[in-house]
Amino acid sequence: MIFGLAMMILFWGAIILLAVLLVRWLSGSGPDRRRYWDILSVRCQIGCHIVGRIGTSEAGKMALKRMDNVGIVVEDLEAAIDFFCELGLELEGRATIEGDWAGRVTGLGDQHVEIAMMRTPDGHSRLELSRFLAPPVVSDHRNAPVNALGYLRAMFTVDDIDETLERLRARGAQLVGEVVRYKDAYRLCYIRGPERLLIGLAQELG
Repeated sequence: MIFGLAMMILFWGAIILLAVLLVRWLSGSGPDRRRYWDILSVRCQIGCHIVGRIGTSEAGKMALKRMDNVGIVVEDLEAAIDFFCELGLELEGRATIEGDWAGRVTGLGDQHVEIAMMRTPDGHSRLELSRFLAPPVVSDHRNAPVNALGYLRAMFTVDDIDETLERLRARGAQLVGEVVRYKDAYRLCYIRGPERLLIGLAQELG
C-alpha cells in the first residue's frame, strides 16, 4: 500500500515537473534550455532512486517463500510409509538425524531420529514422517478428538474419494464420520490412518 501511494505521488509529481520544465524550456534560450534539461535529468535520477529504495523495503517484508513440509511423529515408520504411498505420495528419501546440531534445533539435546520425506505427485508439498529412537516419545495425541488443541490434520486432494477409501481401508484406514458433499465444489471426509493419524480427503467436483 505504501509502495503504491509513493509511486502515485512520484508519478504525478514527475508529470507536473515535466510540464513546467517543458514550458520553460520552450520559452527559454539555448543556455536556459540546457539548464532545465539538466534539472529534469537530476530529478528523474532522484525519483528512480527513491522508488528503488521503497521497492526494496517493501520486498524485504515478504520473507516467507513457501511452506516446506508438515511433520508427523509415528511409532511404526515402515507402516506409515506404506500407507502414504498407497494414498499416492512418493517416498523422496530417508535419513537418520542425530548430533548436537539437531538437538539444538529441537531443544531436545542429544537425539536420534529416523525420518522419511514423502512428496505429493505435483512436487509442491511434503510430509515428514519421524520415528524417535532417542529421546523416547513423551506424549501421545493419536486418540485425541479432532477438536483437541494443537491437534494435527493433513488434507489431501484425490481424484476419486470412493476408490481412495477402498484402497486405504485395506491398510487399516477407518472413516471418522461420513463422506459429505459440499455444494458443487467438493466431496470431503476424515479418516484415521496408521496409528490413528487424522487425515482429510477431498475430491473436487465439476
